[in-house]
Amino acid sequence: MSIASFISADYLAAAGNIITACVAVFTITIYVKHTRYLLRQTMIADEQLKILSIRLEDDRLSRQMEFHSAFQKKLREIQVRINYLAAKEDECPPHELDILLNEYWSLVFDEWFICHNGGEDLKVLWKKY
Repeated sequence: MSIASFISADYLAAAGNIITACVAVFTITIYVKHTRYLLRQTMIADEQLKILSIRLEDDRLSRQMEFHSAFQKKLREIQVRINYLAAKEDECPPHELDILLNEYWSLVFDEWFICHNGGEDLKVLWKKY
């Protein structure tokens, strides 16, 4: 083995080591960039999840308010009719007031039943109102 072949073997080994180091640096650079990209994507997904959560809460509140408002409207209509009939007792057929009172309490029961069996967001309504 001559000195020239030994030197060129050393140069080849050094060149191989340099190439390996460059590939390692390149791989680490790609890994770091990809990690940063994934972090940004995670932050974007987290923001979108917060927006979705707000929208779902708005939808839940909207559903509760629609439900509550519909029942309250019906109850108020019956109350007005009861008050009208009570004010004119002498002109009112005796069974009509009983019919309205039954309608009123049936509606109250329906509201209670739906609130207790219509899901967690409706159970809250019965407790609050």
